[in-house]
Amino acid sequence: MVTAPFKAMLQTLLMMFPEILVPTRNNLLKVVHKLSSPESRLSEKHPEVAEHLVLLMKNHNQQAMFIHKLELYDKEKAVAVKEKLYFLTISCQNSPISKMVG
Repeated sequence: MVTAPFKAMLQTLLMMFPEILVPTRNNLLKVVHKLSSPESRLSEKHPEVAEHLVLLMKNHNQQAMFIHKLELYDKEKAVAVKEKLYFLTISCQNSPISKMVG
């Protein structure tokens, strides 16, 4: 019987991924490799994706997982960053997901 589920979960996580204790770039790349398929060559074929995953693991905001106040979308605030979102808006126009969503 598990009396301390958080402690048990943390022990299991550290047993599977001891590299997380020292989150260097190389250690986090090892974690990415462990989380992907054994046949996957993600870091070799697409190093930018592997680097992105490393950045996500290093800079994850744990507070985002808890209850927080939602803010309504404000078009005036969006105008200020519209030019910075050019890549995202262009790359999504012809994607299969955008066709499914409508």
